[in-house]
Amino acid sequence: MSLQPFQLLLVAATTAELEPLLQHFGAAENPALPGVQGFEFTTSQCRVMVCITGAGILHTAYHVGNALQQQHFTLAIAAGIAGSFTPKLPIGTVVEVYRQQIADLGAENHGHFIPIEQMPFYNPNLFPYQNGCLYNPNPGTLLLKEPLPRVAGITVNTVSGRKSTIQLRRKLYKPDVECMEGAAFFYTCLLQGVNFAEIRAISNYVEPRNTAIWNIPLAINNLCKCLSDWILQLPPTA
Repeated sequence: MSLQPFQLLLVAATTAELEPLLQHFGAAENPALPGVQGFEFTTSQCRVMVCITGAGILHTAYHVGNALQQQHFTLAIAAGIAGSFTPKLPIGTVVEVYRQQIADLGAENHGHFIPIEQMPFYNPNLFPYQNGCLYNPNPGTLLLKEPLPRVAGITVNTVSGRKSTIQLRRKLYKPDVECMEGAAFFYTCLLQGVNFAEIRAISNYVEPRNTAIWNIPLAINNLCKCLSDWILQLPPTA
């Protein structure tokens, strides 16, 4: 008796972040998602739909929401690279993000930034928020031989590259990592009631911008190996 197929939605901002994985599994282009580049592949363990959203909160929210309307998914995974706020997460480390928060949504007041959750008309505990944050209710969904470090993330439309911005975001949000899509993914999955996980690999430290010392290839290779290993250890469904 065969098991029900494991249906996985795999989300990334760019094709480059998943390129080694797509090549490894021989993924084919999937035109089922309008307005977005998509791929699909099938293994004995699962069927995978890949949604390449484009960078940023706006694109991610729409395209993930649209993908979730196409069919039922057992799990949705957001995967990509991220910047690290802490030397405890060196470049190349793969992490799971358990908490997300938008870090550049709010107002400026005479040189000071007011986070949206501190503004009087905003309810920081309106579902799916908890004190202005978005939480994965089921962290550790990916059962790996070596559990991934669980980290707190912030999501921004403009990545941190100035010392003053970095200091402010450290103070306000106490993040471990930064990306441009995570909160949109969390928000959409929570509202749709879909099991999800966000897996990222550290490509750089969050510091005054110096791309010469980033290592994006290492981060992408480690990320894709982690995802490939996880897919292959799922129980066969056929």
